[in-house]
Amino acid sequence: MSRMKEWMASCLPGWSWSRLRSLLSRNLRSLLYTRRLLKGISLVLAILLWHAISATDVSSTSLDAALVVTTDQDVYLRGVPEKVKLHVRGPANKVEKLSRGPGRVFARYRLRREMRTSPVESVHIRSLADLDFDGLPQEVDVVGASPDQLEFQVEDLIERYVRVRPRFTGRTAEGFELVEPVPVDPSEVVVRGHFSLLEEVTKVGYLETRPIPLTGRRGSDEWQTFYLDLMQVPETASPLGAGMLTCEEPMVKVHLLIRPQVQERVIQGVAILVMIPADFPFRVELKQARCDVCIRGPEVVLREVRPEDLRLFVDLGAVREVGKQEVLPEVKLPDGVQLARPLDAVSVVVFRNPQASPAGRVGEEGKTHGDTGG
Repeated sequence: MSRMKEWMASCLPGWSWSRLRSLLSRNLRSLLYTRRLLKGISLVLAILLWHAISATDVSSTSLDAALVVTTDQDVYLRGVPEKVKLHVRGPANKVEKLSRGPGRVFARYRLRREMRTSPVESVHIRSLADLDFDGLPQEVDVVGASPDQLEFQVEDLIERYVRVRPRFTGRTAEGFELVEPVPVDPSEVVVRGHFSLLEEVTKVGYLETRPIPLTGRRGSDEWQTFYLDLMQVPETASPLGAGMLTCEEPMVKVHLLIRPQVQERVIQGVAILVMIPADFPFRVELKQARCDVCIRGPEVVLREVRPEDLRLFVDLGAVREVGKQEVLPEVKLPDGVQLARPLDAVSVVVFRNPQASPAGRVGEEGKTHGDTGG
């Protein structure tokens, strides 16, 4: 410290440490507390000058902008890209602000189709001049985009009549069955959608109802209302988006007739009776004394049917000629049972014989025996 004082004394004649300290203290006080307004204005001007200088710095960046297609036409847009990457350039502070807030910029395209040549058309956006940008400051310019060309398809919305089928899930209770075909009212509905989708529906040929559960059902005979399934085309795996298919009347009535399950059973060895009048003038020989009968009915009823419950006969009352004849048997069945298959004809040989055949009597071998006729 002493050396510094000596150096200052050699450089400044008449200098003293106390004098210098007094001078600095007085000038600093004057510098801080005088002309405050002028100093404030100078500070503001300095800040503005700094902002002006910094604003002249140019920067560039890339950001994602949501692509929005607008139109006043009744069309369906398919394959529209969700985003487009924009390359922008402008003042550094504006660009930096955009970089901190992604997702606030929109690229809008106004669709116009003055001359329609096809129900399905492709749209190409090849120039940035075709787009309007929202969310960009005026000082920032769009200098490029990726990809440099955008493409999507436009389809007309159309209406068509489509048949309706019910779709069932599960199985009825054991011993019961759903009677098919199942009536639907209305059998056809008008659906609306874009062209290619309705072409696919037309190729399939029908739409289905939402699933109708059958699990555990029994003894039903009623019309019920169900919604159409407009979220999927039958025989395809991919679901549809909401609103792609619409229908003004999305509900149909379905007639559910569930009855005891009908089965078939063959009753073997049913005896064949011969029905003839009392004064029948011929002798009859039946070549086949028994046959099998196939019947149909509810399973609980078929279980109880025995061969003797079936009455099988041939009526020869109208026969007036001798010789071999093929005659169709007739059958009387118990209640609730139907004949499942037509009966085969049986062979009957009619002889002119003085011995008449007693009415309705058949021997063990199918031959009739009677008293002597005149």
